Amino acid sequence: RRRRRKEKRKALAKKTPSGVACCYGCGAPLHTGEEGSPGHVEPATYDLKKRHNQLKTVLCGRCKLLSHGHMVTAVGGHGGYPGGKQFVSAEELREKLSYLRHEKALIVKLVDIVDFNGSFLSRIRDFAGANPIVLVITKVDLLPRDTDLNCIGDWVVESVVRKKLNVLSVHLTSSKSLVGITGVISEIQQEKKVGLLSTYCLAILVGF
Repeated sequence: RRRRRKEKRKALAKKTPSGVACCYGCGAPLHTGEEGSPGHVEPATYDLKKRHNQLKTVLCGRCKLLSHGHMVTAVGGHGGYPGGKQFVSAEELREKLSYLRHEKALIVKLVDIVDFNGSFLSRIRDFAGANPIVLVITKVDLLPRDTDLNCIGDWVVESVVRKKLNVLSVHLTSSKSLVGITGVISEIQQEKKVGLLSTYCLAILVGF
């Protein structure tokens, strides 16, 4: 019996790679299984990139569409993927974070610019309460090159005003080019100096 367990562990070790390759766009683990799920890559593309040791340069199907200007839905059970064990629904997330409204904290809200409404957790005031929010708009590098970011910023501000949130500032960012990241860090550090000791980052992202 002990021998069988040992053999089973060895078999599992062979199936599980020591380093899992992830999409360099969204960070979801790459796979060739269920099409349309986070991190899915066409088998031919995966095999080719793996053979040439280039998996670190691979975009999953969703991010590939986004990079070509297509609009794609964001998350499982919330206007996008159908859901499953790998997802946390919006209602579950609200329940887990409901204690935040009673805590003095800074909320850093990440929103995907290419799916603004789909990745903006609805009824965020239910758990954010009156706490100040720093709104971080991500993936601006995936927008068409001729996009006027000033217009995007104005549009985001108008959308936030309609949601009646206590937003301190809006930052347009890209984790790939690092645009806007310094501003976000400076804002968080400044708010911590004025007494907001706890900072929470909230997001609905593929592979999150």
